[in-house]
Amino acid sequence: MKILTAIAGFLVKMLAGSFIWVVIALLGSFPLGLLLLKIMEGFIKNKNAFSTEINNQMRPLYLLFVVTCFTGILLSRLVAVSIKVLAEKKSALKSQKS
Repeated sequence: MKILTAIAGFLVKMLAGSFIWVVIALLGSFPLGLLLLKIMEGFIKNKNAFSTEINNQMRPLYLLFVVTCFTGILLSRLVAVSIKVLAEKKSALKSQKS
């Protein structure tokens, strides 16, 4: 029974941490998407031709940037956690050898 309690506690802790990061990524992706939209707007020389080409639909482009930023934030967190875990394993192996 203690094992199941420990597993359930670990899962709750992991899900709570992941949920917090999803909320942070969601809140951070909207301003970053707007920033990317403004940066992209600076590269466009003929804005009238561009808006005619996309039928004056900037919302889908903005949502694409938001989704891209959301995915990028979550992937960067995943990479950072993976590096941390690998570094901890390597330091544990070094301490066992000495």
